[in-house]
Amino acid sequence: MDGFLRQRFRQNLREAQWTSIETGATAAGVPDSEFIFPGGCQGWIEFKRAYGSRVRLRPEQVGWLLTRSRMGGRCFVAVRSEEDLYLYFGGWADSLLEMGLKLSPTGRWSGRWDWREVRGILTR
Repeated sequence: MDGFLRQRFRQNLREAQWTSIETGATAAGVPDSEFIFPGGCQGWIEFKRAYGSRVRLRPEQVGWLLTRSRMGGRCFVAVRSEEDLYLYFGGWADSLLEMGLKLSPTGRWSGRWDWREVRGILTR
């Protein structure tokens, strides 16, 4: 369950082309969505809902995110907790699994999410 994050990102970042990824058993750990913004800025994002301060990531997801980050790929984990949005670099997936929302995020928004800032993080 992703707390409807996939839908919210698509609605609020319409200038990007979004591709939903459902690999199942063929490629374990691949994030939920791939995006590309005008100008060619491409990346991957895993959407999660927090349970308390805990963020559930499967070992395959952590491995994929860490490997892609080490190779220079742009990847993220977006986490929804109630009305808050947390955004983490994918290279922090192992720490996110261990520390949950206690890990200082790349970006955090409460109540009203600043989609211009979210876009800035995804494309920098």
